[in-house]
Amino acid sequence: MERGCGDIIPEEHFRIVPPGEYLPGCMPFDASWDGVELVLCLTGSAVLSIDGVRYGLEGGTLAAMMPFQGAELSPGEGFTMLGLAFTFDFLTDFPFTLKPCVVERIAAGPLLSLTRPQRKLLAEYHALILRQYRDREHPSRAEVVKALVFAFLAEVGHIYTGQRTASACSHREAIVHDFFGLLHAFHRSCREPAFYAEKLCLTTKYLSRVLKEVTGRAIYAWISDFVVKDAKRLLRTTDLTVEEISERLRFPNASFFGRYFKKNPGMTPLGFRKAFRPGGRG
Repeated sequence: MERGCGDIIPEEHFRIVPPGEYLPGCMPFDASWDGVELVLCLTGSAVLSIDGVRYGLEGGTLAAMMPFQGAELSPGEGFTMLGLAFTFDFLTDFPFTLKPCVVERIAAGPLLSLTRPQRKLLAEYHALILRQYRDREHPSRAEVVKALVFAFLAEVGHIYTGQRTASACSHREAIVHDFFGLLHAFHRSCREPAFYAEKLCLTTKYLSRVLKEVTGRAIYAWISDFVVKDAKRLLRTTDLTVEEISERLRFPNASFFGRYFKKNPGMTPLGFRKAFRPGGRG
């Protein structure tokens, strides 16, 4: 994975993966990443898990993930890919090109099987973005890369608008999708399964069973995962103190937050910050 350099193209807003074999830790991005992720499978196959739902990636398949979705990639034999990721802040100088209907379509069915001309077009866009990104001497490097990313995103939106998604969404998967939408919106304010079940007009027992059957994980595990990932992002990317982060995540106090956090990564919030962001505030 290649990242931005200095203040021109900050790595917290733009990252690009050249065509080739998957390297663990490159895509999807770490817990601090909060942007759009686009992956085009070139050869081989992989399993892509988005918010707990597993999808099969094959050659010529495009996967798009929105900032509110969490993803994990497990490559199979011969898997190669290219990737692009950016935050919406990266494109603040441009009008937003993904219409709400496109975002909803991506969230419901993130994978598309592309035609050969579509694969060729997106690969060409990616190659041009990569070439301009690597041209450190270009006086307008950042502006050119942003413009190309804008055009790339417009093509992706057009493709999603004109094609059916690769996977039909079953009733249980629709429940899981709606649960994760709520979890993204409310994980800071509510950590009780009953809250989400009530929002979905389901019993807590039924929602828990569906989540376990579809994703393989318990509802408490998913809620904890979202809260801890959010905490990690704040610890790595902000100067908020541990106490301020605990307040933002609606914990009664920093001590309770510390015990909750330690159950997941096995270290305290301050220990995590020191390990992954030397010099950060306590």
